[in-house]
Amino acid sequence: FPSNYVLVDFYNSVRSPVELQEGLTYSVISRIPQYDLDTLRSNEPITQSMKVSSTFLQVPPISDRVIKLAKEVTKNAHNNFDKMAVLHDYLKTHYNYNLNIPEFPENAETIDYFLFKHKEGYCEHFATAFTVMARTLGIPTRMVTGFTSGNYNRITGYYEVKSSDAHAWVEVYFPYQGWVEFDPTPGYVINPLQNERNDGVIAKSFLTKIWNYIKALIPPSVNNFFENILKNSLISLFNFFILIIKLVFK
Repeated sequence: FPSNYVLVDFYNSVRSPVELQEGLTYSVISRIPQYDLDTLRSNEPITQSMKVSSTFLQVPPISDRVIKLAKEVTKNAHNNFDKMAVLHDYLKTHYNYNLNIPEFPENAETIDYFLFKHKEGYCEHFATAFTVMARTLGIPTRMVTGFTSGNYNRITGYYEVKSSDAHAWVEVYFPYQGWVEFDPTPGYVINPLQNERNDGVIAKSFLTKIWNYIKALIPPSVNNFFENILKNSLISLFNFFILIIKLVFK
């Protein structure tokens, strides 16, 4: 990366201090948070000591039917987490994802027009509707813009993220858990392929085909003797190769 530091703006978004030129490739290592479902479902009130800015509870001028819909969709949920889960599923299943929609009328209230008239849109429409509807229920939210996880490369163990993977989703604040991700846009999920991040699993999965090819060349009389030795050595060598690649491109 062409800088030894990054910037954080007013909304806690990470910003590059230099312009990212076309064709630039760099790597990012991040930690995936783990949440406790019982704590998320607790009805612990949000207190001032938790330092949640009132910014994340502000509601812009919206129609009464948007507020009514948010209450109606979540009326049977008994805690904030379940309310968000129900609202998340409602937006995913009742509206269509479409990148090629016409511009909304100039004087239209965006969320109302999206929910009740056009009923289709792209990630910004879904994320904005979710964010504001949640705030009408008194739940702190923030709309997040960034990138999806891109395409997973089973050889290197990296997700390859490009400009075309730009996306918007939502984070909801829960006491003692922090900001939790929700993605109400149809066709998108949070943290896909989590089980494939283990390099050892990647190596074994990839090398199985190679080993089956080598195994077919080994005489049956010595197959059992050499099988474990050769296979484990091949896996160790491949893991070492991945480690070198990570160190070089870190």
